[in-house]
Amino acid sequence: LRLDMSLGSSSQDNLLESLRENLKTLGKDEGKTEFASAIPGFMLNELINALIAKYHENEVILLDEYDYPVSHNIGDTQLAKANSAVLSDFYASLKSISPKLRFVMVTGVTRYAMMGLSAGLNQLVDISFNPKYAAICGFTVDELDQYFGDRYDSVLETLKSTEYLPVASSAADLRQKILDWYDGYTWNGKTRVLNPISILNFFNGRILGTVPSLRADLVVAV
Repeated sequence: LRLDMSLGSSSQDNLLESLRENLKTLGKDEGKTEFASAIPGFMLNELINALIAKYHENEVILLDEYDYPVSHNIGDTQLAKANSAVLSDFYASLKSISPKLRFVMVTGVTRYAMMGLSAGLNQLVDISFNPKYAAICGFTVDELDQYFGDRYDSVLETLKSTEYLPVASSAADLRQKILDWYDGYTWNGKTRVLNPISILNFFNGRILGTVPSLRADLVVAV
């Protein structure tokens, strides 16, 4: 199940309705069209039980932008607190159904322990700065060469004599230009990763800067 928490957060009611609609849509995709409760946490529990009955195995949840309803409204303290209360109740349901879950991945831009939501998420392991996972959120420099090295020459011919590269440039010059432009980020101060969307869009459009490097998201998993 992929739960996108950025779909609605302009009010507490809007957030609740967004959660309900998200769960209804996921349920409909799996043949579940009715829920006994309108409370999002209970609906999630119902949906998980229905999926386990259907597939006979525990479920995986991707909780994307888990903090968006709060962080997006950080300038409105009252709304941020109201949304935080909704999320706390919803995330508490994850704890109650954790025996039925095989894996949970949470992404966001704020460490969950600082969001007032940790009671419902305290079974998670924060891997944001764990060196073992320093390369999971992008292409490393070695992977850039591994997956795109055979395209350097053809891209070079396209970009030669443009504003990006002089006519005498080599494939090595192109590679360095890519690294300079999409300089990426690092989680451990050692391993450098490049934003995959930026790199893919570059090789698709062959124009440096087609998509600026995006933010690095917090990643939490259990």
